[in-house]
Amino acid sequence: MVSTLSVGSYSSKTIRDAIVSVLKAQWRAAHAIDTHSTQAMYRVILPQSVFVSISSLANSFISFTKDTLLVAAIIRTGNISGCAAALCR
Repeated sequence: MVSTLSVGSYSSKTIRDAIVSVLKAQWRAAHAIDTHSTQAMYRVILPQSVFVSISSLANSFISFTKDTLLVAAIIRTGNISGCAAALCR
């Protein structure tokens, strides 16, 4: 659960930074062609920010997968050790 919250917060920060990284000129150009803020976000800003953030989000996903597998292996090893100790008694 803690790992999920950590990855979620990191991913949201990554997406926010990608949106902020889009140049102000792009925002102005979107408004210059008479688009609303939501249309500008979906048609101009988000496609550019996805391109910027995709590698960081992929790394975050891979790291989360490895951490999850590591925790599962530790829990499984603990259960096996507990079973072995119970059998030895």
